[in-house]
Amino acid sequence: MSLLQMSFSGAVLIMAVVILRSLTMNRLPKDTFLVLWGIVMFRLLVPFSVPSQLSVYSWMEQNMGWKLSIQNSRTVSLYGQNESELTNSTVYANPNENQKADVAGADTDLKNDAIIVMDSVNLKHMRKNNVNNINSSDANQLQKNDKDVTNNVNHIVILLFVIWCIGMSVCMVYFIVSYLRCRVEFQTSLPVENSYAQRWLEEHRRRTISIRQSDRISTPLTYGIRHPVILMPKDTDWENTQQLQYILMHEYIHICRFDALTKLVCILAVCIHWFNPMVWIMYVLFNQDVEISCDEHVVRRFGEESKSVYAKMLIRLEIQRSNVMALLPFGNGLSLKFGKNTMEERITAIMKMKKKSKLAVVLAAALVISVTAVFATSAAEKTTKQKADVKTNAEKTDAISGAGFTKEERQKLLDLQLKGYENMSISNYQEKVWTLIDTKEYSDLLERFSQDEELYAIYEGKSAADKNTKEMVEFFYNVYEPLTGEKWRKRDFSGYAVTDYSSASDNASLEYTVTLTILDADKLTVGEYDDARRNVLDRLNDFFQERQGELSVTELRDEELMQMLIDEEIVNIKATYGDERLQIAVSYFYTPLGEVPVEEMDDWWQEAASEWENMLKPYVPFGLTYQYDWDIDEHRMYFNGKEVRAIYDTVQNLFISTHIGIGEGIYADDAVDLYVEYDGRKITGLREATQQEMKDATAKRLAETNAYKNGQEKYFDRLRENVPATKEDYQSLFTLKTPDYSSKSIAEFNEELLEWTNQNFERKERIVFDNMYEDYRVALTEDEKKFAVVTAHLSTLENAAYVRSIQKNEPEHDVVEEVFLQSKEEIDQGSNRSAWCSLYYSFSYHISDKETVIIGERDRSVGGMMNVIQGVWESLTVDELVAMTDEEMLGIIHEIARKFSSDEVTITILDDQFSFEHMDERESR
Repeated sequence: MSLLQMSFSGAVLIMAVVILRSLTMNRLPKDTFLVLWGIVMFRLLVPFSVPSQLSVYSWMEQNMGWKLSIQNSRTVSLYGQNESELTNSTVYANPNENQKADVAGADTDLKNDAIIVMDSVNLKHMRKNNVNNINSSDANQLQKNDKDVTNNVNHIVILLFVIWCIGMSVCMVYFIVSYLRCRVEFQTSLPVENSYAQRWLEEHRRRTISIRQSDRISTPLTYGIRHPVILMPKDTDWENTQQLQYILMHEYIHICRFDALTKLVCILAVCIHWFNPMVWIMYVLFNQDVEISCDEHVVRRFGEESKSVYAKMLIRLEIQRSNVMALLPFGNGLSLKFGKNTMEERITAIMKMKKKSKLAVVLAAALVISVTAVFATSAAEKTTKQKADVKTNAEKTDAISGAGFTKEERQKLLDLQLKGYENMSISNYQEKVWTLIDTKEYSDLLERFSQDEELYAIYEGKSAADKNTKEMVEFFYNVYEPLTGEKWRKRDFSGYAVTDYSSASDNASLEYTVTLTILDADKLTVGEYDDARRNVLDRLNDFFQERQGELSVTELRDEELMQMLIDEEIVNIKATYGDERLQIAVSYFYTPLGEVPVEEMDDWWQEAASEWENMLKPYVPFGLTYQYDWDIDEHRMYFNGKEVRAIYDTVQNLFISTHIGIGEGIYADDAVDLYVEYDGRKITGLREATQQEMKDATAKRLAETNAYKNGQEKYFDRLRENVPATKEDYQSLFTLKTPDYSSKSIAEFNEELLEWTNQNFERKERIVFDNMYEDYRVALTEDEKKFAVVTAHLSTLENAAYVRSIQKNEPEHDVVEEVFLQSKEEIDQGSNRSAWCSLYYSFSYHISDKETVIIGERDRSVGGMMNVIQGVWESLTVDELVAMTDEEMLGIIHEIARKFSSDEVTITILDDQFSFEHMDERESR
């Protein structure tokens, strides 16, 4: 690539990044834009490009007839017909005589660029003298004209090269002098002797850093690459440790990311392309984005609650900013800026910063890949095969839209929809299809179909198609491929639901993945499988639409409440469409509703208030009153001077309460429940619940609260109804606890336990429920409890997996165990609000050989891991737990599992079956 071509393609890429930046700055991680600017600098500095069919230049060539020759910088269209290579062109004086007009020194990039902008008069003269119609008498004149063209080109090349060198030299001198000037000023700085600074340096030894102070600056900055220095103003308040930790972390991030070196690369691009105004725009925006990205990292490290404090600190530093800092080209500073609105943009970015979501990361990655593929690549040359492989219109008429399949191939694809396939069992359908496609020709056809990007775009709804093609594509990706592929037993289907507030900063969204696991392929039909898939996806996709009149703006912003509603929907989905033949699992990520204009909020508030008024209107004549409490963002109800927790209308089957199952500590201590009294169908009054009714309702509320916090289904946390195990039950089990039981092989001990279970089934069931509820009515020693909870329990799970494999005539699967840890809670006595956390995780373990691995080794690995995780959970305080992220907790569990795994027993934590819930309601006072 030549210099002008690099600069032109770089300018196009810069314009694309600027547009995307203005549209998505506050919606994507800020590092996204640093990656995009890195791609721009690569395009400006590296003189080669990767051809791509996705390139915008390929589109320009194919649809607009434009050509920017990236691969061959000598090719320029001068005659309005085919391109001529001026650097080695042949001009014909007559049909029988060839004479070369050689342009001297045309191999250099600058000369090729000069050819593009050469004198228009000479170009017109060359067009006028049609090379195919010149007679021999004009040959000498043509040669003379060609030499004139060559001389003009040489003069233009020299002039452009000199101008370019002068401009580049001026830029480089300016930046170098600016930097040296600042370095000289900074040499007068002195080392900082402060205990906090020294302690901070001891804690951050990743780089060799020094902290100095100077009276020549008014705000902190960083300079240096090999030996970085954090330079602080002389009047720094060293007692304000909160501000210091933000400042030092900001500068430390600059140092760890080598931002000074990156800025040096940016300045090199500016010096080389000084004549391109878009490159100067890149320079300004890149420096801004470096600071904004650094701000984001600081806020994420200290938590979102630090946003306002950090923003106020930046404003104070901006007021103190000195002009000398703007001249430091290779340095970084908290208040470096190039424009009046830069600090406003930084403050806005900080205040609109949200928790990084998986969707944002995926969108950022997709954006970077798309921009690179479209704007950072060059036009692709058509290969000979591509040019030759063009089918006739007759062939395309009967082909699947845009894919080039013949009528015969289309029929082969349609044949996969066997007659009556919906009523076939999955195993029967698989057997027939696998027999049908057992040829190389069929395999090649299906491979082409599955890899066709246009067809996949139709499946995703990104491209239009005729009805028949769309049905064929949906059948292929939703039925045929999931049921006949390599991993047909377990398939994922993803989707996305979103609210439609036109003016919301961020609409509430629900990203979900539905996992269908086929448990019995002989009994489940293809139609039942497809119906379950479609219905589950439709219900999740319509989640917001079905509740459009029920959910307020406040509720859509309440992440805890929405997760509870989504969880309830998932429970209903599993119960409706799952059974012993098909298992349904749903994982999801919910993004709360962002800011909504006041007028829209008012509309929602009026609608919600009207609904609340209509609901309580029948009971107001009998003494019920209500009002909105802004502290809890909910209504409060009152009756005879007492607060009302709930109203039970048994005739209309209504339960009216602002909080269901959660919200302990919100109601007054003397709050009551009300029952509606009727005479026939007419309301006659309200009565307070009896003491027993209040006691039962309170127990139910607490049970529901604990079940929610523990991530458990309600029926797991209901009041215990079964009979606890007796002393005789445990004595019977302990007959297996022989002195040498831990030295027995797993196969031997499991066989003994299976025989005992067959003879003592009811005893076993009572002991299992004791373990489930952690409710032991018999005094057990620690050793006895370990035998019941770990040894007997794990062997029972293994025996169940063994029996299941025999019944289904399939390989034995590894055991999967679910663990719910006791939720932890801390109540603030002043506000009576609480902070709580709960943990649920699942794991599987694989035993290399049950005939040789002993019980003691298994218990040491699996039981030891569970015991250590339990110990870590109990040792951490509630404050420590609520400050942790899901990733941090999951990482701890993974590390513990790794330490307790061995060649004999390998433990695997199941990431998709992990839940770490926590909330600090004390902060919402």
